[in-house]
Amino acid sequence: MLGELLANAARTRPERPALIAGGHHMSYETFENRAHALAHGLLGLGLQPGDRVAFQLPNGIAAALCYFACFKAGLIGVPCNTRLARREMTFALDHSQARVFVGGRESYERFAIDRAELPALDHIVLIDQDQLPAHAHHFAALMQADASRLPPLGPIDPDTNALILYTSGTSARPKGVLHTHTSLRACGRLWAHACGLGPDERLLLTTHMMHISGACELIVSVMVQGTAAIVPAFDPVAALDAMEQVGCTHVFSLPAAYQLLVCEQQRAPRRVTTLRSAIGGGDSLAPALIHAFQSTFGIPLQEGHGMTECCPNLANPRLGLRAGSMGRPLPGVEVRIDAAPGEIGELLLRTPGLFARYWRDEEATRYAIDGGFLRTGDLARVDSAGFFWFAGRCKEIIVHGGSNVSPQEVEEVLCGHAAVAQAGVVGVPDPMWGESVHAAVVLKPGTFATADQLRAFLGDRLADWKAPASIAIERDLPIGPTGKVQRRLLRERVLADASTR
Repeated sequence: MLGELLANAARTRPERPALIAGGHHMSYETFENRAHALAHGLLGLGLQPGDRVAFQLPNGIAAALCYFACFKAGLIGVPCNTRLARREMTFALDHSQARVFVGGRESYERFAIDRAELPALDHIVLIDQDQLPAHAHHFAALMQADASRLPPLGPIDPDTNALILYTSGTSARPKGVLHTHTSLRACGRLWAHACGLGPDERLLLTTHMMHISGACELIVSVMVQGTAAIVPAFDPVAALDAMEQVGCTHVFSLPAAYQLLVCEQQRAPRRVTTLRSAIGGGDSLAPALIHAFQSTFGIPLQEGHGMTECCPNLANPRLGLRAGSMGRPLPGVEVRIDAAPGEIGELLLRTPGLFARYWRDEEATRYAIDGGFLRTGDLARVDSAGFFWFAGRCKEIIVHGGSNVSPQEVEEVLCGHAAVAQAGVVGVPDPMWGESVHAAVVLKPGTFATADQLRAFLGDRLADWKAPASIAIERDLPIGPTGKVQRRLLRERVLADASTR
């Protein structure tokens, strides 16, 4: 079903550039032919529809080919974060029971020591050009067949399983989020609606392609028969250069990446007059960042809400957006708050883009999906105009003397200080209040601020019971694969430091 999107684009716009990456242009006709050949190459290894193919690849054309080859062959793709440690990668391969791994030699060698623990893993496919180990296949060799001579692949049922994406998660171990062709296509339609995308779009793909956001950007680009300009994740120089050279019209990125884009554009301005749509997710966008982006690029920075389990769900309208809000529900998405009107509660969603289930985890699936609604684990409130406002994670709320403190709210206020680049806020044990608020702050290069100065800045901006009891100036904060401050890891660091004093 998703593979047919690419086939349609190749029939109607064969010469149009589908992918641009690293100076290479690939037309829709070539993209279709190579994805078709790769699908046959994977099936030629003895795979059957429904088998899992894990790939751990940086942003680029090879990653795009892996996605669509799996879609065409009825295989289940398992994109794996390129930053996974050895044991994390071994877990993903074992849990998904992947039969094929596709990646670079360095990626493979990180988990090769654990091959004995991976009885389902039959084949290694490496993209490196140098000499391969005797047991490995070369990625390019799987696509050598003349696509015009290969038989057509059978039709794919819309409910066929398509992807397993492992969450970065707050639980003890990642969960495998299983999406079907139907749910991913629905995600693409919602994405296109949220951003107002149509034919001839040139999308700047700058998030990790191994994540749901990168996968959705690729799918929606093919869906509208646009061009995806792919750059390395979190590389503001490459992103702005591509934006100027390709004439990009749309970009999605994470808050940390947008901060880098703003700084780089202010340092060395590029001509980016074609850009007309920009949307952020992964974490809340600070109002100061939204203002800086509009001042720098001349267009509003929309905010939305999405998850690996369903992406996207909410989005600010480009006209009449409310800075700091996640926006309103997209068409076909039902949203409710598990709390009294006007109060903060858990965000619950019902959407056509909802994942099928957690792979090999029925208990987690039953807990997450309640009466067709997904328990997001996100806290939010809704205002009288129907705009939803993020208020933190259910498990991260700080209870200070019986009052709830949203870490997100405190972080946003801290990030309004001119010297603050990043802020992370957590609760730490307090014998009197239950928990007290601790803030860890990274300053912008070339700036200076003390904890007392930051505390004074917060004085008239936060209620006294929300103000941090302690503020630490740090060199860095624990950042997860999606660019978020990992509050659980930050709290562990703070408690470990306290125990050594």
